[in-house]
Amino acid sequence: MAEQTKDVYGEVIGCDEMHYAKVNEDSGTKYEAATPEYLAPTAEIQTNPTVNTSKRYYDNKVRFIDVTEGDTEVKIVVSGVPCSLAAKLTGKIYDATNGKFYDTGDLSDTPYCALSGRMSLGGGDEYRYFNYLKGKFALGGQAAKTKEDGITVNTTELTYTAAVTVHKFQVDTDKLSGAKAVKADTTDAKFTGASTWFSKIQTPPEPVSGQSAQSSKAVSK
Repeated sequence: MAEQTKDVYGEVIGCDEMHYAKVNEDSGTKYEAATPEYLAPTAEIQTNPTVNTSKRYYDNKVRFIDVTEGDTEVKIVVSGVPCSLAAKLTGKIYDATNGKFYDTGDLSDTPYCALSGRMSLGGGDEYRYFNYLKGKFALGGQAAKTKEDGITVNTTELTYTAAVTVHKFQVDTDKLSGAKAVKADTTDAKFTGASTWFSKIQTPPEPVSGQSAQSSKAVSK
């Protein structure tokens, strides 16, 4: 009997293990994020990268096509967000002495955070692990309705906008670049880091000593 191989084209069935971590530093010399913390029970996640296409015509035909990618918007539907977590994600005030959340209407202190999670491939034991290195959260509205005979479930939607880091990593042998995301599939035999994925924010390698920053093209796949 022929040896069975993993289905590398498994459909995305579900998502779980959403984590976040505050980005402590993102500069030309250093990228550092805190230890990831559990975000919330997740019902749904959707990623929407901003892709711009520009066409240039010559002799009445398309001669050149330029494609650029901007930020990525990540919609996350969770069961709920406690006030203490809302303060951490938005930079607003939570008074731990009395358990009160103070909404100042000011988002200027919203911190940069990294976001990690995984998606189930094929509904079995295979996963796509991912993390975005730098972005900001925005909390959506909430709805509540008086109890009736039926069951009404009201979830909470978070919007996370991911951007490319200032810090440049060794993304390829001869290329330094900022990075937006790191992803890996357990169906790939070369990937062995699933058990430690959420212990820290995963990044590309740091620059090799003496490597010059010859490219600033953002990695955002």
